[in-house]
Amino acid sequence: LAWSALGVGDREGATAHLNDLTTQVLQTGDPHYERVGLLIAGDLSCARGDFENAHAHYARVFESCQGDRWLAADAIIGFAGIFAHIGLMDRAARLFGAAEALYAEFGVPFPPRNRPAFDTWVRLIRDELGEDRSREEWSIGKAMSTAGVAALSQELATLLQKASADVH
Repeated sequence: LAWSALGVGDREGATAHLNDLTTQVLQTGDPHYERVGLLIAGDLSCARGDFENAHAHYARVFESCQGDRWLAADAIIGFAGIFAHIGLMDRAARLFGAAEALYAEFGVPFPPRNRPAFDTWVRLIRDELGEDRSREEWSIGKAMSTAGVAALSQELATLLQKASADVH
């Protein structure tokens, strides 16, 4: 429900649903839903333009769920969205390709329906890179290893920390 609320621009409703999920996680200790909550928190942070915090949430999911590659793919979508927001479209396209390849392993449709900003991110990529280069970068991402994704995540963290330090 939080992603649905976020999809219609209801950040307050999304936050309320996230709080409900957090309460359930605290009661049950369910690690899967804890990670889902982190993804939602990342998306809320991203929607507010707090990319450093969003990255921290997505990174916790990515680093903790190598056995749950579906959630790893969801975290990769988050990384890609941040790259799109900060204008590094080649990296965004590669990460979308990497996420698509993971989803394909499970027969899950792509793009994910729970990421309302996905179409906007893809449009930004195509507008910036053009159709051919977008496809090329996306294809590179489809062949990307977990280590390659982790390296891009670390690059993103470094860029965000530098930008934060430059502001302060």
